Amino acid sequence: MGSPVWYRLLVAPRRVIASCLVAVFLALAVLLVFPIVRAAGGPLAYVANHGDDTITVIDTATNAVVGPPISVGRSPSDVAITPDGTRAYVSNENDGTISVIDTATQSVVATIRFDRVLGVSPSDVAITPDGTRAYVIDNSDNNTVWVIDTAANTAADGIRIWSIPVAIAVIPNGTRGYVVSTDRVSVLDTATKTLVGTPLLGSDFSAWFSDVALTPDGTRAYVTGGGNGGGTVSVIDTRTNALVDTVSVGGEPTAITITPDGRRAYVTNLNEVSVLDTLTNTSVGNIPVGHDPAGVAVTPDGMRVYVTNFNDGTISVIDAASTAVSATVAVGAQPWGVAMAPLAASGQTGNSGGGGCSTQPRADTRGLVVLLLCVPLLWQLRREGKQRALRRE
Repeated sequence: MGSPVWYRLLVAPRRVIASCLVAVFLALAVLLVFPIVRAAGGPLAYVANHGDDTITVIDTATNAVVGPPISVGRSPSDVAITPDGTRAYVSNENDGTISVIDTATQSVVATIRFDRVLGVSPSDVAITPDGTRAYVIDNSDNNTVWVIDTAANTAADGIRIWSIPVAIAVIPNGTRGYVVSTDRVSVLDTATKTLVGTPLLGSDFSAWFSDVALTPDGTRAYVTGGGNGGGTVSVIDTRTNALVDTVSVGGEPTAITITPDGRRAYVTNLNEVSVLDTLTNTSVGNIPVGHDPAGVAVTPDGMRVYVTNFNDGTISVIDAASTAVSATVAVGAQPWGVAMAPLAASGQTGNSGGGGCSTQPRADTRGLVVLLLCVPLLWQLRREGKQRALRRE
């Protein structure tokens, strides 16, 4: 009768024991030092679900929702992501806070409160190109833009605006911010934290404004709004702060984003998205989406556009090449703002959706590697046991 397995292990030859020790060290090296390279997904899109106080994360390569929703404050309205992709700042409109999400763990790591002022209603958020400050629009009677120190995650200053602000964008060199109020556009000097010059636009008292986006080189600001004549996009030359063009888009334009190459602008409108050619400042088409589109963001390669449909609880994914909706993604209740993480946050080295890799360890893959390392050793133990059993016979 053969020896029991435990006996064979205890009396195994020294070379087998040594091999097992080597396997243990190799396994530790795999687990702790050398993460397994895995195929990367696309950049992640972060969606603020205004109706259920959560953030939905979408992998733009597959349009699959990543993990469970992230709980934040009450009525999140906008999301902004730091240039390095490590943090997402979420404005919670109805509890006067900013939730800070660690994008590696997809969890809230800080909550910023505006304790000095009652009635703060954070809406739009913009982060400086160096990532050191976040500018938060207070869409209340406080008429304030708050400045957040992103290192300390505290509200450092409040800058008074002439009228209720609704949106802000910071030019690439970080020296100026363009603040959109309901009735005008103001220029903010970020060094002195003061408004400079006279308000832009707003000479027509019937006019209203809703959002602003800057071209990648920072030379033009595109402002959505309208008046008695319908919806428009006003084009401002940021070098002179002069109005240089006005594009009619019809309906009620709200949010706007510009592609990374600066050639297209996408504007949410009444159940559609208007597409602008920014080289000629002309409207080149309208794309039907869901009900009440509210927010819009474009992938870093400019190939896909993500639109939040406030009254549908969905995201419409537009294929930029075909200018048609290619997918619809169910998210939370009343999705509003949407932001796209940069390529660096996805561990990629190329365009989103294809190629690139991430070195983030995955426990399931590493466990498989450890098992593969141990299989030959277990086989050797079994062979040694059989040989010893034959010798005893």
